[in-house]
Amino acid sequence: MPYLQLQRHVSFGIVEDRPVFLDLRRDRYFALDGTARSAFGALCREPDLALDSRSAAHLLATGLFMTAEKPTELPPVNILPATRELPIVSDGSLAPLDLIEIGWLLQRAHRALQSEPIEKLIEGCRRGTRQRSARASTDRIVALAQRFRRLRPWVPIRPSCLQDSLALHHWLGRRGSSADLILGVKLNPFAAHSWLQFDGVVLNDTPERVAAFTPVLTVPCN
Repeated sequence: MPYLQLQRHVSFGIVEDRPVFLDLRRDRYFALDGTARSAFGALCREPDLALDSRSAAHLLATGLFMTAEKPTELPPVNILPATRELPIVSDGSLAPLDLIEIGWLLQRAHRALQSEPIEKLIEGCRRGTRQRSARASTDRIVALAQRFRRLRPWVPIRPSCLQDSLALHHWLGRRGSSADLILGVKLNPFAAHSWLQFDGVVLNDTPERVAAFTPVLTVPCN
């Protein structure tokens, strides 16, 4: 009777008492039903539980799990909710070079989402975060996000949550900074969303909007 663990490219969150999984490799969200859902619930309650062959087969058939040699914790994504909105700054000059760079980052993110696997894009964000040794101050992150937001309306590329979040993530990264990249979902009706937050501040959305979504994946800033 095998032990099971999540595939390395799979994460999940508990949404309205149901586990919802994000499989980056397949670029799909999944929910479990029937025997698979019951078996996963048992595993979450008792990580050292060795499932019977039938239950294990149901979970393995989803493609979300792999066998393990020893018991493995199966924690859902857990991150403190952001409760503060990015302050509005109306004064200050617009830097042409910043506008060119932001336009290029948005165009690059737009093209990447059309042509590259999301697993590769998320891994790129993780790799960039690991390469940054120091955590930036909240004031610096907020100031950089404000510059991005003020110039974003001047870029003639239709806004999209993941596209804009990737562009902002790279904008911060090119300045030695980072923020938490979060992908979340809600049910009834199903919808997915992504955003960046740092130290309780939502950088490219509002706290009220993102509160409707439960995180199923996060790329933490440290």
